[in-house]
Amino acid sequence: LYLESEKSMKKHLLYINLDGFAYYLYSNNPDRFPHLRALASSSTFFASCYSSIPSITVPMQVGIVTGKKCGETGNCYQYFDKGTRSIVKTGRLNKSKTVAQLLAENGYRVLSIQQFAVEDHGCTAFDEDHLYIQPGGDAVNRFKILQDYYESLSLPGHSFDSLHDMVLFYADDLDSAGHNYKEHQNTEEERVENVRRKLDVIDREIGKTLDIIEKKGLMDSITILLTADHGMVSYTTPSLLPILVDDLSKKTGYKVSSDITGSPDIFLLPTTIECQGYILNDIVEEEKVLSALKQLEYVEVVLSKKDLEKEGVLDSFGDFLISPVKGAAFYIGLDQIPEGVILASHDSLNEEAQHVFALIFSSGEKPCVLKEKYQIQSLMDIALRLSSLPVLDKKGGLA
Repeated sequence: LYLESEKSMKKHLLYINLDGFAYYLYSNNPDRFPHLRALASSSTFFASCYSSIPSITVPMQVGIVTGKKCGETGNCYQYFDKGTRSIVKTGRLNKSKTVAQLLAENGYRVLSIQQFAVEDHGCTAFDEDHLYIQPGGDAVNRFKILQDYYESLSLPGHSFDSLHDMVLFYADDLDSAGHNYKEHQNTEEERVENVRRKLDVIDREIGKTLDIIEKKGLMDSITILLTADHGMVSYTTPSLLPILVDDLSKKTGYKVSSDITGSPDIFLLPTTIECQGYILNDIVEEEKVLSALKQLEYVEVVLSKKDLEKEGVLDSFGDFLISPVKGAAFYIGLDQIPEGVILASHDSLNEEAQHVFALIFSSGEKPCVLKEKYQIQSLMDIALRLSSLPVLDKKGGLA
């Protein structure tokens, strides 16, 4: 995949991240999204690209721009600190070097259009050679800014003499629609179609952007990485957390709770779909807990501490992870959602939440479809190599 490009001249790199772009949105609609399909047919298309744990926006966005999993970035969305006995939200924490920092250190210029994972990590609002802008608005608004940049080398309040070496772009329309918190579709078919309508709009904007890039004569010297941070899987109310607490208590005889003030033997920390588990008492036998969980009909996957370590997860993320069957969730705090409305989220080990859209177009490279399993953290280095730019990690890309 790298050999030809490593002999070639440096290319301009455009990274587009469409938050929530699940693979099934694209794969099940062969007659839609013509611009994406045309680009995919000219690219290296990753047919089996997956997010990792936890499959949540900020940890995955950080993971893509660093090439690292959350054990190295430190960002896992949330964890329970056993020392302080408190829940810690990791926010936008990142302990690893981003692609923007790497390129800046090597004398390259970088522009970020709302790709927040590099804000103050290689790009700022005050350095035009390493610039971060946050225009807000929907994808159409953000793509218009990207199109103006390629058309006239200008942004609101900024003008440039030449292209930056890399542009990072982020839009979250698919994610916002996918959750279904605001628009309240009542069936899974309606929810998915609503997201696909957003993707129809984005597809047109991608077409406009590619037309401008072509018109400006840039297609012969560009690499385009287009991917997502996670997919989305639906679930219905109510939360299974109280049932999980009760069932695990009865099956093990341990004191299990989602309330840390009660000094439980096992503490359960739900996000939306999945639930992190913490063993807080030496009397607890891990195998007994894991065995009990695997017997529950609403639990699809249970990962042990060793399993989580193999996945490169932050040590404090949990002693075990519980992922329910499709349609179930352990969420709390969403009481404002109307009864009967289907919801969706991404913190799940389900295929629909993990499998994402991914392609890399690079001028002069022969198109192909890769069926081997890749993880999204591996994509940036592949794109950098194809652009003859410095890479984050010398390792290969296979998951």
